[in-house]
Amino acid sequence: MKHLIPALILLVALPASAADDAPKHFATSSGLHFYAGGTVDVTEPAETVFAAGGNVNVASRDIGEVIAAGGDVNILDIVTNRVIAAGGDIDISGNITRSVIAAGGEVTVRAANIGGDAVLAGGDVSFDGNVAGDLIATGGDITISGNIAHNVQLRGGTIKLQPGTTIQGDLTYVSKNALDIPAGVRIAGTVTREEGRESRRGSFDFGVGSLIAGLVVASIFGLMFLATFAAIVLALFTRQIDRAAHVLGDEPLQSLGVGILLTLVFPVTIVILLITIIGIPFSLFMMFAGGLLAGFGAVVAAYWIGSQVREVLADNKSVPRYFPALGWTLLGLVVFCGVGLLPVVGTLAQFFALVTGCGAFVLSMMRGTTPPRGETGGAYPS
Repeated sequence: MKHLIPALILLVALPASAADDAPKHFATSSGLHFYAGGTVDVTEPAETVFAAGGNVNVASRDIGEVIAAGGDVNILDIVTNRVIAAGGDIDISGNITRSVIAAGGEVTVRAANIGGDAVLAGGDVSFDGNVAGDLIATGGDITISGNIAHNVQLRGGTIKLQPGTTIQGDLTYVSKNALDIPAGVRIAGTVTREEGRESRRGSFDFGVGSLIAGLVVASIFGLMFLATFAAIVLALFTRQIDRAAHVLGDEPLQSLGVGILLTLVFPVTIVILLITIIGIPFSLFMMFAGGLLAGFGAVVAAYWIGSQVREVLADNKSVPRYFPALGWTLLGLVVFCGVGLLPVVGTLAQFFALVTGCGAFVLSMMRGTTPPRGETGGAYPS
């Protein structure tokens, strides 16, 4: 995880300095605690914990809510109100008074008592516990056991209900195979198998040439929009973008962590506001703010990419002003959009570059107007 960001951004730029493995931790007076690093251990009481790293371990039993992202996320024997987690392997246990939302490669919730709803998504999803609300799970392989007080919705390749499982509401599932309900499983409501994508394959049969053409057109229009946006942003916020580029180069891991947390917080907050009805105007504002932040993140990433290319190709070491800086940023945008045409790998590279740019921008704004430390980030001097 230490070299994850440089490895991914190398797909669209030149090498950056490696990140420091030492975990970072800072807290606000209102009880918000932020952790980032290669290995993060959370043991202190907190109102809300935001944690990101290669390995995230949360063991404190006095936390209001946990929002975590990482390669391995272990939230064990926890006592909290809410858990939101994303990562490669996720393991959750304990008492959660409200809800659990988890997405990852392998998601395991065991020996858990959840006072609200549980929403799980992953390659393999395993649940064993009690849910006072609904259980919603999506995955390749899904295994369910325990007591669910309301409805269950499952979508997966293979779905298994363990003997002793109790569902007090309805069970709705989508799977390529009919569900085998073993003896000892009690379902108070109805069992419904819905039509899934498996039965509708072939309805959208686009050719490879059409797909590539569509991607090229989308990339061109995206590049034109980002170029216009970058020109405006650089004219108005040159110093902020410059500081953010230094943060991205100096602290890529921390920038990634904050960026991932933002990608978790914004959608969840928007959904919660939409559900409350009265919060719909605020949700619209959050959507606008999220889109604006994504634009700033793309500009920061492109600015940094351009600065890396300039360090290698340009012999002139003078400070570039607005138009030269814009030119190198546009070059970064071309690389950014071009790499997105690569299947899978290109999309991942764009995603991580964008998320890291967003995180770096937020970190730079939180730190105020303090000048960047040195030139190790490779950004243009302001």
